[in-house]
Amino acid sequence: MTTRTNALIIFGILTGLAACGPDGGEGPVVTGKTAPDGGHAMIADASSSPSAVQFLGKWTYVSGNYTLACDGQPVLPTPATGTVSFTAGDGPDEIVASDGMGCDIPCTVASNVATAHPGYVCPGDLAVESLVYTLKDGALREQSSGNAPIQGQLCDVSDDAMLAHD
Repeated sequence: MTTRTNALIIFGILTGLAACGPDGGEGPVVTGKTAPDGGHAMIADASSSPSAVQFLGKWTYVSGNYTLACDGQPVLPTPATGTVSFTAGDGPDEIVASDGMGCDIPCTVASNVATAHPGYVCPGDLAVESLVYTLKDGALREQSSGNAPIQGQLCDVSDDAMLAHD
């Protein structure tokens, strides 16, 4: 059970979900704007769309669970904790979701929905099959699914959580 718990924690860290983009959040800074987190400049380029800009900054989990399901084992839910930071990506409708632990997942924004690029693999061989962020009434919902090798078998990992902007 300890190994499964550790795997779930790793999943949470990896899917706390990265900073979308290859620059690790070190993109150009928007001048004259202060991020909602109280002082760190928002990372964006001048061509970021209004849809993408609404996701930028640091978000904190306020509810929801990560779930790990391995064959022959009970499903193991764990409360979602930590933060996700979003920075501007390469294009106007691109952002990067980052957990600050090396998992930076590029996402495409359309209106109030950010969808991860398919087939992304985070450190620890966590294969992200689906990751969707939906922004509604100032709250962000994260829904994801994927799989990771744990003790020689491929286990399903998922989450459904709510985040609040810091």
